Amino acid sequence: MAIRKAVLLIAAIAASAMIPASQIASAGDEQPASATTRVSGVKPGFEKGKFQDVAKEMSNLLMLKLDGKSLKLDRDHWDKATGDKTDEEQRQEIVDEYIKRGMAKEQAEKFAESELKHIGSDSVIQVVEKLQTAAGSTSSGSSVGGGENHFNFQGRGLSGVIATRQESFQALFIEESGPMRIIQFSDDGNGLLRLNIMNPSGGIFLCLSQAADGRCTIMAVCGKDVTQLSGDSFRAIYEKNHEYVETNVFPLLRHIGIGLPILPYSPQVRQAVLDLIRKPIADEEKGKIEALLKNLDSDNAAEREAASKTLGENFLRYSGFIIPALKSESAEVRQRVKKIIADHPEQNAIGQFIQSLKLAEDPAYLVELLAGAKEEDKQTLVAALEKLTGEKFGANLSAWQEYIKKKIPVSAPAK
Repeated sequence: MAIRKAVLLIAAIAASAMIPASQIASAGDEQPASATTRVSGVKPGFEKGKFQDVAKEMSNLLMLKLDGKSLKLDRDHWDKATGDKTDEEQRQEIVDEYIKRGMAKEQAEKFAESELKHIGSDSVIQVVEKLQTAAGSTSSGSSVGGGENHFNFQGRGLSGVIATRQESFQALFIEESGPMRIIQFSDDGNGLLRLNIMNPSGGIFLCLSQAADGRCTIMAVCGKDVTQLSGDSFRAIYEKNHEYVETNVFPLLRHIGIGLPILPYSPQVRQAVLDLIRKPIADEEKGKIEALLKNLDSDNAAEREAASKTLGENFLRYSGFIIPALKSESAEVRQRVKKIIADHPEQNAIGQFIQSLKLAEDPAYLVELLAGAKEEDKQTLVAALEKLTGEKFGANLSAWQEYIKKKIPVSAPAK
């Protein structure tokens, strides 16, 4: 009954999501977004409820990634969350098997693509089952096969409906007690994506809508304050309004269990870059890291374990040395490095992200960090900027910004 009521509610909201222009503060306006209104000391949508009890399991199902400049549901995360093979790994196995049978590679790839579309994803089934268990499911139903999966469950204070069909994914979750918030999510796999977070009376806390061509709109509502951000893509919105998104949008998404992609101005990325430039890896430390990697193949078991432990404890800082060791000639080193990486999935992703964009070496990015830096971090950033550019502007933010405009028109993260 609650599910049916919510479906009708969502349809009504989708049809009536037009807000008078006088109530909307658009991206690019000179005035900043209005201060949030607190209810009993808690922002609307941030109340504690059943979504917080299942946040880990929810984020394993609803993990977002950046696909070019657009958002997309990260289906590969289902495999990572369950230890299963990714679609690409499965595809390659099918291709290899057909080739062994004498089929040409091009034909084998076509058969593999077709086969993948018609088999159910075991990983999504496992992820949904874990979510149902965490929710204390008291009744459930499912239909699986032929590339289509349908699930519904009702638990202690939380109910949900999930449907997948090849690339399409739809989900609806309702808290049946406490804050009684509602999450509605859909991704057609071809760019069209929508996420609504609502209250029981139909009021929207957050609506993220992305068209097939990438155009994106984010609408955040807090009391009487309504903020709308629009752009040619999600990434364009983020790059222009990253402070607002990181402060007002992402915290709510994390709070209710939506997994978020790693982005240049994420708090974890900012901190990791600061840690890296605060104390660059000198030759002496490089020697220590190389010795630790060598000890992974030591004849002494205690040395092997100690090296694994030290490398793991410093994974983010040492990731630039650890990850290449996956190609070591030693099977023991490769095995231990794989385990270190597997034990630090988030740090691994952050480390690779920073390295891929060379953020610690990007003056434009560091100037952006300087603009919002804490007093104790400013000198670290200034020292890094002066070393990278040869300029001596000190903590003069305006001078650095003017320099970037003249010398570096577009920051690396914006590409």
